[in-house]
Amino acid sequence: MSNARYPTYDSTGVPWLEEIPAHWKVQRLKLLFEIVKRIAKTDGFDVLSVTQKGIKIKDIESNDGQLSMDYTKYQIVNPGDFVMNHMDLLTGYVDVSQYHGVTSPDYRTFRLRDQNNSRKYFLYLLQNCYHQRLFFPFGQGSSHLGRWRLPPESFNEFSFPVPPTDEQAVIAAFLDRETAKIDTLVEEQQRLIELLREKRQAIISRAVTKGLNPDAEMKDSGVDWLGDIPQRWERVQLGHLCSQVSDGPHFSPNYVDDGVMFISARNIKLDGWALEDAKYISEDDYHEFSRRVVPKKGDILYTKGGTTGVARVVDFEQKFQVWVHVAVLKMNGRADPRYVAFALNSLGCFRQAQLYTRGATNKDLGLTRMIKIWLALPTIEEQRDIISWLEKETTSVDTLIAEASKALALLQERRSTLISAAVTGQIDVRERSNLHLERLIDGDKVRSAIALATILRFSHRPNFGRVKLQKFLYLTETYAEVTEIAGNYDREAAGPLDRAMLSEIEIGLQRAGKVSVEQPDGRGGQVIYRLLGCENQESDYLGPMLGDRKKKFDHLLNELGDLDTKAVEAVTTLFAVWNDFQIDGQTPTDDAIVLGVLDDWHPKKREKFKADELRTWLGWMRRRKIIPHGHGPRTSGGRLFV
Repeated sequence: MSNARYPTYDSTGVPWLEEIPAHWKVQRLKLLFEIVKRIAKTDGFDVLSVTQKGIKIKDIESNDGQLSMDYTKYQIVNPGDFVMNHMDLLTGYVDVSQYHGVTSPDYRTFRLRDQNNSRKYFLYLLQNCYHQRLFFPFGQGSSHLGRWRLPPESFNEFSFPVPPTDEQAVIAAFLDRETAKIDTLVEEQQRLIELLREKRQAIISRAVTKGLNPDAEMKDSGVDWLGDIPQRWERVQLGHLCSQVSDGPHFSPNYVDDGVMFISARNIKLDGWALEDAKYISEDDYHEFSRRVVPKKGDILYTKGGTTGVARVVDFEQKFQVWVHVAVLKMNGRADPRYVAFALNSLGCFRQAQLYTRGATNKDLGLTRMIKIWLALPTIEEQRDIISWLEKETTSVDTLIAEASKALALLQERRSTLISAAVTGQIDVRERSNLHLERLIDGDKVRSAIALATILRFSHRPNFGRVKLQKFLYLTETYAEVTEIAGNYDREAAGPLDRAMLSEIEIGLQRAGKVSVEQPDGRGGQVIYRLLGCENQESDYLGPMLGDRKKKFDHLLNELGDLDTKAVEAVTTLFAVWNDFQIDGQTPTDDAIVLGVLDDWHPKKREKFKADELRTWLGWMRRRKIIPHGHGPRTSGGRLFV
């Protein structure tokens, strides 16, 4: 790590922290955060869930996952609130909400006491505590059962390093920039691994359905998943190749530190075993579970829970047992288990396994269903020829996968180490981030000034509210090229939306006493912005900030100001789709832009607009010279449901 350390450090007396820069301080969380619990008492809110990828809106209509019978007892979450799954320090997480909604009363919701502190800096700190398991020693419960929680008193007494507020912003900006670079590399490695696994599966699929002789006479197997197979082969269902098909105990045993290995579905991978986190059971439990089945070398282990449909032949002598999510397939001699495992991992068999899997969250490939899976079966001699060929071919692919996986692990470790070092003051990022911070601060000022100027112009109009304000912010960044806005826009039902940025702007304007944000009809109703005596703000500040770009901003206000909300939505969404094409290096036709809105943006668009209506607005945009040139950020997928 090339960053220098700070000039001087002081000891903290905190075991996990040891030392921090001399000008920093240490504070307990109860002095930094206020825990809040506001019960909804009514329905109609978005239900929020804390996942490893952040806070997501839960799709309660799909009946997937854990659902509540009464969401009125859930607690309210506002944009900017921290939400923490403190009930599970192993797989839980923490995030700052972009949404207004409700979440489980078992979660911990809290906010910064001092709003001058950086939410992003403290979010990095909190998430680092999960990644580094810093909270873990202070937990209570049963960690083996995934119930290792951080009680309120431990949370309140936990100590954090606290830099000066301006330095918090520097560190957060530095980490935003550097982790984004690492994340891009991580995505590239993940895609490479995905492509290699697809190649591996394609190699296997062809060999176990077509054989090795390209000139072999073929016949229709009569099974869609298999297609044509060699004339001398037969089709057979899995159950006819097995003398026994069993699974492990249908409950969680008591795990021990040293005993008999207990394999779960997560320990079985297409390209190898993943036994480093395997659990262990006592000898007594092993003998009890062995009354059901005794897995041995040469058996096939087949995942039937979690990620279903992954097969692997046991190739080690060590005794072990399996959990309910793993089936043990004992062959009856008609087929070599290595060939059957290859066949089960082919695309056709995998798709059958998914067809027979029940449940969206608690997936189960039942024993009575898996034995119905069809395979193509050659003679034993040909099976062994195919095994030899596939072992050679897949080994080279597996080597590439292993190398890519190692590179991925190093990148993820680098990311975690960088965050930990920056938020605890072990590296000094101030010099590298000063210019970026100046731009960040300028961005905050520009965003607020643009929003205030727009509100000044239109707040008296009955059809102006949050939706229109967001559209003006997006167009100002992409059309007027005011890049300081630096939005991250999702493809939402009403057009491009950066919910977090809009929340930050509203909070800032209210805190500055310039605007009040009201919703007279309650949540879901129109947002009204009321001015609080700041009529001269635009003329004083906006012109010098934007320079020549103010002409384009004024053009947007003049042309779009008289349009109703639906028309502004149409124009902005068309502009965004068109602009995204250009960012991708494409020159789209009008039909491509219109279909991009109707088919690729959000399902609600087809309910709101017709193709001819959108083509009319494209013509209007050309006449008014509101045409994109591939500037600004690309929009991304909208709300993720879990």
